[in-house]
Amino acid sequence: MKCKLAGVIVLATACSAIAQPNDRMTMFGLEMGKPLDLPVCKYTGATKSVGIQQYTCFEPASEPSQNRPRVHFGLKEMPPIVKGLSMNVELFDDKLDAMQFATPGVGSKEKILRFFTEKYGSPTTLTKANLQDADGTSYETFTAIWDTPTLHVEFKPTGSNLKEGSARIETQRAHQAR
Repeated sequence: MKCKLAGVIVLATACSAIAQPNDRMTMFGLEMGKPLDLPVCKYTGATKSVGIQQYTCFEPASEPSQNRPRVHFGLKEMPPIVKGLSMNVELFDDKLDAMQFATPGVGSKEKILRFFTEKYGSPTTLTKANLQDADGTSYETFTAIWDTPTLHVEFKPTGSNLKEGSARIETQRAHQAR
């Protein structure tokens, strides 16, 4: 019985180790380093003007050589850590190499940091900073970076204003090229 239990534990640990990196490579159902497995957006006049899709799809880059399509999320598929209905992605050899999206700002910084920490572990670096709004109110912010052997992830809860931050997830190849 002990041998069977030990075998199950070893097998479960091995499966967990195999599943973990794959989960790290997947965000919003899209796997980094794999082809972008989404349909091309089919707009109607009304949905194009307000950017509303019923399903997640991609809009090809205006210049095919750019390899920078835009992913539009379906209304029921919008990730809570993304501000807005879309994100920019970059392809290399027709494979997803990077994704960049706006985040909801300083009010959600702890929730999003917790999300990324659960997914990628503790940040490799966490640089704190203070911002001041037009009224003189001071806010604590930070830049969190995760450097893994396969990915580079960067999260900034604030940008030029307190209501919007940014996140970028990219392969190490894309990070080195940038």
